[in-house]
Amino acid sequence: MNRGGRDCSAQSDGGACVWEGDCWHQPACAYERGYRQLAERSLSPVCVHDGEVLLYVNTAFVVWMKAESDVQLVGRSLAELVHSDALDGIRAHISAMRRHGDASAPSAGVVLRLDGAAIEAIAVAVRIRWLGRPAFQVIFDEVTTQRTADDLRYQAALMHHHVSDALIATTAAGVVTSWNPAAASIYGRTAAEVVGRPVSEAVGAPLDPTAIAAGGVVQTLHHAADGTGLTVRVSAAAMDTGYVVACADLTALRRAEQHLQTVVASIDAGIIILGADGRDETVNAAAESILGTRFDVLLDEYQVDRAADIPLYEPDGRRLLGDEHPIAQTLKTGVPLTGRILGFDRIDGHRVWLSGSCRLLEPSDPHHSSVVITIHDITDQHVANQHLAHQATHDALTGLPNRAHILSRITALNHPSNGRRLGAVLFFDLDNLKTINDTMGHAAGDDVLCLAAQRLRDAIDPEDMVGRWGGDEFVILLFGDLTHTDVDRQEHSLHTLLSAPVNLQGAEVRICGSIGSALVGPDERRSAIDILRVADRAMYRAKKRNRVSNRDEEQWPDEGPL
Repeated sequence: MNRGGRDCSAQSDGGACVWEGDCWHQPACAYERGYRQLAERSLSPVCVHDGEVLLYVNTAFVVWMKAESDVQLVGRSLAELVHSDALDGIRAHISAMRRHGDASAPSAGVVLRLDGAAIEAIAVAVRIRWLGRPAFQVIFDEVTTQRTADDLRYQAALMHHHVSDALIATTAAGVVTSWNPAAASIYGRTAAEVVGRPVSEAVGAPLDPTAIAAGGVVQTLHHAADGTGLTVRVSAAAMDTGYVVACADLTALRRAEQHLQTVVASIDAGIIILGADGRDETVNAAAESILGTRFDVLLDEYQVDRAADIPLYEPDGRRLLGDEHPIAQTLKTGVPLTGRILGFDRIDGHRVWLSGSCRLLEPSDPHHSSVVITIHDITDQHVANQHLAHQATHDALTGLPNRAHILSRITALNHPSNGRRLGAVLFFDLDNLKTINDTMGHAAGDDVLCLAAQRLRDAIDPEDMVGRWGGDEFVILLFGDLTHTDVDRQEHSLHTLLSAPVNLQGAEVRICGSIGSALVGPDERRSAIDILRVADRAMYRAKKRNRVSNRDEEQWPDEGPL
């Protein structure tokens, strides 16, 4: 048989194979091998599925389904084998079983055999791990065989818990009648020592199966024969003859949790662990120090319930909205984020910059996994980097954008993506800076350059830009759909504002200069350097003719370098 383009006819010598992803595998680990050996001895039909497709079936299931071999079944969709009326019930059971070892109540449904017959059956499901991932073991029994739900419950527990969990059968009065090998290993007491004695003595702590069966799963402390404390998760199911009690040893897990909490509390990095619902479970002291307050106070201050709703900002200052939020992204997609630079506003108004990472604790179960967030305060480093970036793109004397910045802005704005269009480029040159430097010194010349820069900034609209090209030359970028008349008006405004007298070393000085311009059309194809060259030539023509302005007229010859 071929399924999904793969040859499914071959089986290995070990017997039944399993379906993983889109190909066949022999069960690799000891748990799966042991499980399979036990299941093959069962007379009841048993299968394992991941909620969508079958991963394993035992021989009884193959015979029951009228199949020739397990290859005809493994890899098939549940929808092919279960009546549509029962699918919603199966999904509801799957959704309710969130933890390893959770079991469903017996339920009836219709199974579709390969020969076309519809068989009414009772099924019990248990959540397990198969090939390292969450899966569900299901034990079936036809209604016509008259087996009871008690038998199914007992066998379901036996099938799953024989490997690692203690399985204890008791009378209605709580006297031990059965004690499996796992129970002997966990509690250090043999079956001969505990059968016939109260279950509370067997587990070294008060245990009332009736209360547990009525109240569901509980986590409590038992004691081994040597007095060692055992953290266990206990569940119980009622039977006609008494109870079946399953005890999962969580001692190692609890110890690991305590170790983890100690480590998390001691490291310098901020650690925040969120539940699958986005609400906080663990926040270490370093995280609260970085954030400036306790996490619950922070949520109250921002009036939000979840960490994914706390405002965060991009390095350019833009707030991250909705699914852009890194926590929301990880919760939604399961994809880890590493080294993300984020801005965060403390409740005192101070913005800190964080390097944040976000990932699922259990990637194999993304819908129920907690999320761990790691944050480092990189405010000093970020501010220093911003300062270096500003220095690289701005003139040290005037604080204006420098030549490299001007060129990059013209190039970007000449091909706008946000509707903001470059309308004209003006080239301005101070006419009398050399005279000021020669007569008053370069310090006075620097003062004139800074004053000219400030006046040029004041003369243009806030959305326009002025930069220092170098020496005594400035470049002005004007935005919008502009005409020659618009540019003439702007040039006149620049000259008027610049020419106001200034007192330097007790002498009145007037700043004067020459301006050349180049209009930029909506379909402009010239490069930034070509546009600047046109404005520069026009400026030299204005300087040569001692005129206020000169526009880009192609009949004038090239004059002066850029």
